[in-house]
Amino acid sequence: GDYMKEGGPHADTVHVPAASLSDGYKNLLKGVRYPPANLELSWQVSYNVPADLQGEPPALPFVLLDNSEDASAPQPPHFHANKLRPEQLRSLAWMLEREHGSSGEGEAVESHRMEWRRYFRIVLHARQSRYVGNETAFLDLRAFASYAVPGGILADKIGYGKTASIIGLIDSTAQQATPKLPACDCDSFIPARGTLIIVPSNLLDQWQTEITKFVGAPKEKLHSLVARVQNLRLNQESQSGDSDGKELKILAMSNVLPLSRVTAGQVAE
Repeated sequence: GDYMKEGGPHADTVHVPAASLSDGYKNLLKGVRYPPANLELSWQVSYNVPADLQGEPPALPFVLLDNSEDASAPQPPHFHANKLRPEQLRSLAWMLEREHGSSGEGEAVESHRMEWRRYFRIVLHARQSRYVGNETAFLDLRAFASYAVPGGILADKIGYGKTASIIGLIDSTAQQATPKLPACDCDSFIPARGTLIIVPSNLLDQWQTEITKFVGAPKEKLHSLVARVQNLRLNQESQSGDSDGKELKILAMSNVLPLSRVTAGQVAE
């Protein structure tokens, strides 16, 4: 529909068709994959390009956080002979919070805020016949969304013990239910019975050593798994063997080429 104005030049009253707003917001948000937890929409008509949409977008502040005052998590259930240090337990507490979507006190994790902005050039037509001139104006659309985003990146400095902290996270959450998937991704994920860890090949031995150190898995067993997986035959023996009734089972691979011969569903099992 037409954009109508009432009054003379730079009229105070402008009529914007609802269909035009709907189409504008669909265009603005067409690339958004995940529906937000909350969404607020706003719009206005102005006679100049919005000042905050001119030039380069403002740089967002970047702050490195400090967890030295954060609460510590309990020791992981299978860390008996070797324990995590206090700073590692603080990192573990942060990761558990990000996994659960709330702090230990039940408070929701701070949501991620997004804003989309766009303006469109429009022509205002005079509704009253005595004002014959048309005017160019700008329709300014804004959308504000918030997402409750779990997960994160553990970026402790070198020597802080990130590998051990991650193993602690896996151990602490091994018996928890699988997180609920977003509706738009339900057909894109394969349920898995483990945690996938991808590291450079030169760090494989480090991970094996750390797993052995903290959860007590025999290193000979880990090495036998690595050797066996080179030929990856996912039969009944390879799926159920080497478990010894342990709650934590490790399958390590230094060569991923055999994965090309199996399906993703078989690997997930």
